[in-house]
Amino acid sequence: MEITINGNGIAYCASDTGVLTMSNFDKKSIIKLVIRDGVTSIEPDVFRGCSNLREVVFPTTLKSIQGCAFKDTGIISLHLPASLEIIGDSVFANCKYLQEIIVDELNPVFYSEGNCCLRRD
Repeated sequence: MEITINGNGIAYCASDTGVLTMSNFDKKSIIKLVIRDGVTSIEPDVFRGCSNLREVVFPTTLKSIQGCAFKDTGIISLHLPASLEIIGDSVFANCKYLQEIIVDELNPVFYSEGNCCLRRD
């Protein structure tokens, strides 16, 4: 199953926001996630436990990924956009299949080295 998130603003896990609700889909059925331009933040725990999720396409407008948003997923490779400014705690924790992390070279906050995402200081 491929999930596409259109919209603007924030992708939430809470059901009262009307943007994205975890009860709308079976976590285990998601293999690919495409988040369209306009989404600026991914809130905590939104895709946590989507164990079959292998691929995520992040928008060029994404500014923050909050804590545990992709914890315990099956992501293999990450391509983080230049717009990303904040990565919360344990965002990609326990992603046992994660083999590659690439940060856009124009990102002023983060860079990738040796398949790690590091903060510029």
